[in-house]
Amino acid sequence: MYRYLVIRAEDPLECLERINLYFVAVAGLRFKAIEFNIVGIYDDIIALGVPRDLVGKARALVALLDGCRTVKVRGTVKSARRTAMSIRRRHPNA
Repeated sequence: MYRYLVIRAEDPLECLERINLYFVAVAGLRFKAIEFNIVGIYDDIIALGVPRDLVGKARALVALLDGCRTVKVRGTVKSARRTAMSIRRRHPNA
């Protein structure tokens, strides 16, 4: 089961790269079995699926990264997409 983080990033690709790099420290040995579910990248918003038991650790990791921050956590892909599109439309230049 996944939960979906909606992340605002100054540079989305760099943010995803750093999350992937540092997630080894968060997940430990389970890192090999874990896959991110990238739902989409909408301008400066990333919708990223992470396993339910690692949501807290993933949010902490995103908070530590410069230029990335978690905006919302959603339970389904549909609601994550809807939230990401809504945030993108609300703040086009933010």
